[in-house]
Amino acid sequence: MFFILDFGSSLLAFSDLVIRDMSSIEFVTSLIFSIVGLLAITFISKSVELNKQRKRDEAKMLEHNLEFIDEIISALPAGLLDNSISSFLQQMRQNYLSKISQTEIGTPSKAIPGNSSSKLPEDPRKLLDISKTLKSLNKYLMQCEQLGTLPRATHITYQQSLGKSASRLKVQQHWLQANKALTEKNSEYALHNYAMCLQQLSRHKRTVADQQMMDKIQQKISAIKNCSTETINETTSTGSAEKTTSTVSAINKSTEAAREKSGQDWGDGWKKKAIYD
Repeated sequence: MFFILDFGSSLLAFSDLVIRDMSSIEFVTSLIFSIVGLLAITFISKSVELNKQRKRDEAKMLEHNLEFIDEIISALPAGLLDNSISSFLQQMRQNYLSKISQTEIGTPSKAIPGNSSSKLPEDPRKLLDISKTLKSLNKYLMQCEQLGTLPRATHITYQQSLGKSASRLKVQQHWLQANKALTEKNSEYALHNYAMCLQQLSRHKRTVADQQMMDKIQQKISAIKNCSTETINETTSTGSAEKTTSTVSAINKSTEAAREKSGQDWGDGWKKKAIYD
């Protein structure tokens, strides 16, 4: 700006100097060229500043996207996401790093984040945080499809995979609630949560880990039934079986309802097919 003011002062001084020796036409022509030159310098300066601001905004947006990807990768347990989604996130991360370096403004970190733990947490609050992270990731993938960086068919596949990951979280949540209910001697609520576990496990194609989880639930349910039967036998000998029998009856009804919800036959080794929503 100071340069423009100095240039304007010099232009006036030059005009006073040459006006005595130049005709009116020559003076006007010289003045027009000087004004055009001044405008050109102003335009170039403004363009350079706008270009720098555009690069700063672009670098800021890229750094924000990079930070988001790093948070996603760091927040999710290893193995929760499908390998294809993990590879896509790493690819997008590298693209952001490359573009930031081209702006010559941003200073991205080259360290690749990650979560070494493959186990789901046993803290319900942490499970809730992971669930929110999956929802944020789903929104990000939708944006990628809208921007054309992710084909629609691939996005649909990723959504199905995220659905499986969300089911794993729900299974973990209900599993923890069921075990807590057992410690509080609330068999009915425990059976309800075991049924919800089975329902989530039945929503998608089973893996070996899913089958192992079903076996664990079957063992838990069998233990509840055996415990209830032993209680009946003990209280019958003392003449106070009526109250216990009603309690066990309620447990059996809850067990039957849970079996119907999950579409499983608990007494036949899980041989029936799961009900898919």
